[in-house]
Amino acid sequence: MSGRAPAGDGDARALAIEIVGGALGIAADRLPADAAIGRSERWDSLAHVRIILAIEERLSRQLAPDEVVAIADLTDIERLLDTP
Repeated sequence: MSGRAPAGDGDARALAIEIVGGALGIAADRLPADAAIGRSERWDSLAHVRIILAIEERLSRQLAPDEVVAIADLTDIERLLDTP
């Protein structure tokens, strides 16, 4: 199954914020710029699974195990969403 096209400049950051905010139950405009697993109060292991599932849905593919463990913050998610 082929994934969707990369999000593109700027779009990947906005999409990462939308995904994380949704998984954490925080409005995008209230999500800290440095949101990260272990650093953000609501970003626990269960929220991390919700984030992974949302990314997989967006990309229309399963993430590889190395991609999953590499996700720790918004920048990691942005980079993943921007990768073809």
